[in-house]
Amino acid sequence: MARLLGPDAGSRYAYRADGSPAANATAVVYANSGGTVLADLRAFDGSETPGAVILGSQVAYDGDGQSELFWFPAGQDRVWVSVDGGPVFPVDADNNRRIDRLPGPVYNVRSYGATGDGTTDDTAAVLAATGAAEADQRAVLYFPPGTYKLTAPWSVNSRRVSIVGAGAQATTILPTGLTSGQYALTLGWDNNVETGFKPEPYDAIRGVGFLGPTGAGQANCLRLYNASGNGRAHSLTFRDVGFEGFDVQVDITSNSYLLGFDRCFFTNPQTYGVRIGLVTNAGENIAFSSCTFADGPGTMVFVDQPGTSMYFTACSFDYHARALHQRAGQVFMSHCHFETGTTYGGAGAEFLLLDRRGSVDRPVLSLTDCNFYNAWDNYDTCIQLLGDNGDQALRVTNPSIRVTGTQAAYFIRDDGPFPSDIQVSGAWYSRSDLAPPKLRNQAGLEWPITAGQRYTHAGPGRRMRRTLASVVEPFPVWGARGSEALTSGRIYLSLFQPQEEITISKVAFFTGGTAASGLTLAKVALYEYSASQLTLRAQSASNTALASATNTRYEQALTSPYRCIADPTGKIYALAVLFVGTTMPALVTAGNNNAAFMRDATYGYPAGLMVSSQTDMATPIFPGSWSAPDRLVYMVGVM
Repeated sequence: MARLLGPDAGSRYAYRADGSPAANATAVVYANSGGTVLADLRAFDGSETPGAVILGSQVAYDGDGQSELFWFPAGQDRVWVSVDGGPVFPVDADNNRRIDRLPGPVYNVRSYGATGDGTTDDTAAVLAATGAAEADQRAVLYFPPGTYKLTAPWSVNSRRVSIVGAGAQATTILPTGLTSGQYALTLGWDNNVETGFKPEPYDAIRGVGFLGPTGAGQANCLRLYNASGNGRAHSLTFRDVGFEGFDVQVDITSNSYLLGFDRCFFTNPQTYGVRIGLVTNAGENIAFSSCTFADGPGTMVFVDQPGTSMYFTACSFDYHARALHQRAGQVFMSHCHFETGTTYGGAGAEFLLLDRRGSVDRPVLSLTDCNFYNAWDNYDTCIQLLGDNGDQALRVTNPSIRVTGTQAAYFIRDDGPFPSDIQVSGAWYSRSDLAPPKLRNQAGLEWPITAGQRYTHAGPGRRMRRTLASVVEPFPVWGARGSEALTSGRIYLSLFQPQEEITISKVAFFTGGTAASGLTLAKVALYEYSASQLTLRAQSASNTALASATNTRYEQALTSPYRCIADPTGKIYALAVLFVGTTMPALVTAGNNNAAFMRDATYGYPAGLMVSSQTDMATPIFPGSWSAPDRLVYMVGVM
């Protein structure tokens, strides 16, 4: 085993018998707990190579009672120390090679007069230590355990200096007396003076907690920014950092990108935990790993910058007002946990909001393998879509859903005013005792998640994915309520090609602005297409009450469920509706009901398939042979 460097942060400080720091003391280091064998120590000169033998195994403590760094005996990660002839106590090496591994000098704020007692104003001492560290390169500004009260804004050149504490629960920065809109800490540098990526140490902040005031009108905590005309704050990491209170906890502004947050805590912000507003040249590759967002009336993540790419991995969002408000950019969440309580929310409230601003580049929200836990008693919706112009993308893959329909009515709700592209696949509703939440598209159509089963809801023009449910919606997610009525006696087809097996027992449709009346026949059916022919596989009984109201969803059961074989066998199927009567309904489509081909609609058909005198669906009467169009229209919803 090679030599280790130490002491680590937890045993670097020594105290005398009266409890006072062992300031300016000399200690003897032993290899055994009995204090009889001197330890074989080597000097630390800032390099990775142990230096000269330390004579007499004696090490010095500075004015704060902090030991100098030294190389431990080979094969040992613990030694025993006696300060000024006092009792022997253990000291450990830094096995994780954290602060001790950082190159460059360490500037201890205690050496500049900071007390860390939580009462004394340490502002002047911290600013002095910061100035000294900034005059160096690759410096560490170290905060020993304690609470450091700061009464003025603090700025650090984060290209030159890393802020390091003894842990987020051991080292606390306590900003006091700041006004609304001020920032406790600003990180960045002038790119006109210093160019390129930040040299190591790469951590901007590590092992520090920031404790701010709570309530409305408070100051903010951290701003990534530089006031110069060419400021930068990029290529930075934040590890084991805690943010509690404040109005905005982390504000990502212009020229801030390539940022990583690892094991950070965001607790009880008033307005935002993390904000990236409408700024310039910012937002590229912002990553959060194993972070916790908890409590408070604010939104934990707010994104308003086009081009932003944010990644959340194994993060937890718990018991705060809203997890995400996304107006632009791309947000990807994987293996995350979402859970709410009864303190926030209310009627119509949502926990994640995709809300496109104006006509910015279409935003995307993707959630993969995420867990929606069963504590949503004060929320109406898990994920809501709004937006000035719609046309957003929501992708939800393999969600584990324990939210019940009594806790939140909707898992996903698209409230427009314009439709978005929503895809959900591989969802698992794990409750069997209570009704599940529903999906609601912009057209007002709703589908419950089938208890204990997987389901799919895909957009138009996209093949069905994992489909094991039984109700088929043959219309587009963003369909318009058509005003053009169907023609009596014509069969209208919707072609689809499943990728996985699906058993269909019901067909559903949604009426537009015209209802049916005086019907003598109303049926739905399922056909299989092969060799330019349609073969009837299943149909319903006639139900003349179908389509009797406008803007209403209707669901009609087939007399016998039919199992559709999956792609890649190439099987093509068609759902059909037939109405005969006085007044025909208009149905929801993306085109005109009676166009020769309904573009982008699932009720699509080539011109040769319109039949004027058909009164039954068993033997379709089509003029001559026909072929399915090259451009198949795939099923929209399979519930």
